[in-house]
Amino acid sequence: MASHVWRHARCFVCRSALGLPCRVIDYQRGLAVPSRCKLNATRDLLLFEHLQHVHVGHIGDGAVSEVARQSCELRRVRNVWVCADSELANIAFGALQRGQANSDRVLVIDAPPAQSVGIVMHSAQARE
Repeated sequence: MASHVWRHARCFVCRSALGLPCRVIDYQRGLAVPSRCKLNATRDLLLFEHLQHVHVGHIGDGAVSEVARQSCELRRVRNVWVCADSELANIAFGALQRGQANSDRVLVIDAPPAQSVGIVMHSAQARE
């Protein structure tokens, strides 16, 4: 059992160096925003970089946009929840507009204070 967990952890660290495709839940709009998940160089911060630009205003005649980013300190992570065993993950799934995701692809990284991140993976296998 322990070797299985370590194998998955090593695999995650290797893959996250390049960036793992995912979708971050935008609770205000009810959308799963295409993003990329990466570990920082010191491997103590999980970074989520949205692949869609966010409109932030105008300068002169041009629109200004930026890439939205979220982060989560790994030392603060209490748990990673899935819909099958967590009301928190079910609430995250319920915040999505109909058709945005299947419940077996949703997970929530529980990292207080106010750093919990809802994520939708491309498959149930990728979620694991």
